[in-house]
Amino acid sequence: MNNEFDFITKVGRLVVKYPSDFFNSVAIAQACLESGYGQSELAKQANNLFGYKAKRGEWDGETYLKESPEEIKGAIHIMRSTFRKYGSWEASVKDHAKMLSRSDWYKNYYRKAISAKTPEEQAKALVNTYATDSKYAEKLIDIINYYGLKAYDEFQKGERPMTKLTMQQAAAKLGLKLVVEPLPLTKTFGRINRKQGIVIHQTGAPGVGQNARAMANYQRNMSDPNNPEQKSWNYQVDDTQAIMSFDHDVATWQSSDGNGPGNMAHISIEKCINADGDYNKAFDNLAKLCACICYVEGFNPSAKIKRHYDFAPDKKWCPAQIMNGKNGLTYQVLKDRVNKYLGILNGATVGHNPQGLQATKTVKYTAPELPFKPLKVGDKVTLSKGFLWLDPSKSELLLSKRQKELELTTDIIAEIKDIPDVNNSKIAYRLKKYNSWILEEYLLEPKADWKIVDEENKEDSKKTEKLPDGHFIWNGKEYKIEAVK
Repeated sequence: MNNEFDFITKVGRLVVKYPSDFFNSVAIAQACLESGYGQSELAKQANNLFGYKAKRGEWDGETYLKESPEEIKGAIHIMRSTFRKYGSWEASVKDHAKMLSRSDWYKNYYRKAISAKTPEEQAKALVNTYATDSKYAEKLIDIINYYGLKAYDEFQKGERPMTKLTMQQAAAKLGLKLVVEPLPLTKTFGRINRKQGIVIHQTGAPGVGQNARAMANYQRNMSDPNNPEQKSWNYQVDDTQAIMSFDHDVATWQSSDGNGPGNMAHISIEKCINADGDYNKAFDNLAKLCACICYVEGFNPSAKIKRHYDFAPDKKWCPAQIMNGKNGLTYQVLKDRVNKYLGILNGATVGHNPQGLQATKTVKYTAPELPFKPLKVGDKVTLSKGFLWLDPSKSELLLSKRQKELELTTDIIAEIKDIPDVNNSKIAYRLKKYNSWILEEYLLEPKADWKIVDEENKEDSKKTEKLPDGHFIWNGKEYKIEAVK
């Protein structure tokens, strides 16, 4: 099982490095399934983690010939196929990242997978399009759930100018090294954490080398169903780093209260007390980690940071060193320091352009000839050709590096903002999947009631430089003003 974890950790970092239309969890699960966790012939001999074939006209690199099973009309056939050969696993992951959108034809073919709102929805959309295996989605979802791969969806999927820091970005802002290494949910309650606060523990391991890495490895070994130990926690932190073993949705076995709120409603942290570590620095990293969690989850540190002691039926004195105030660092000092770091995060200039996209200032408002149709949260919308993102904090328009790829793709409205009137818009929408702001003029749906003039009826307007009464031009198209629905 350790080989599987090592594979997921290595591939997970590569998937995050190369954003794509795949959910990170789906891409990692695909690599696990297609390559047998890096042990398949293709993975070893051709560095091909996803089983991509070398189709004529699409691949001019090295190739590798082998037999492979294909499901055709419910029957399995052994086919002799030529596969792509890569120089490294990284090259394979990088190639995989562009597979769904590598041409307009493929973007249309995979449109349901690209517009999927959840990993489960995307996995199902890949059946009979991306994969011939009728149980492909079921297999991917099983891997995602068993290994907790949704933690990797915390990272940005594709291009998402952010309106709030992610857990990783918050940690980086505070100078805390945060490593994500999801484990299977075998020794947890599953994804049912009600997330009402944080519970602090200290490890019972004061020996040399018993740091966060050692604790993460200890959890990894415990996750084996054959291991009789029954414990789990979300994070471990020491003087050098914090490691996430389970994301915030996972309820862990750590507070000694069974189905009580300690286990079922709190995100758990084990603070390391290894003899060769810097205790004060580990305490400070604990405060930073708590601040990041409070920031992301919206917790009030003064009320929502608890101790193991607060939930244990036997009132276990844990975290003992903090409760004893070692080096003057008490429970109250911890909460005060978390509040200080949380203030830094809340006051951080998050910005809406972390990728450094080309920006241009908006221009003075000009009302459109027809009003835009108002939309509501939950409405499905389509990005228009030539769309631009909006940075509402600076009143700037941002040119997407993937503009052509994303044109005419769909998303869901997550938030609505009245803005100072700019360009031709009075309203901006934040989209759910892309987590970016966009002016109403750059969506198709607000203009759904506009009537475009048919080509065959445009002769009059072609014969004169002056448009007929009631006609106007918008983005190269001629429209006719009629009663707005």
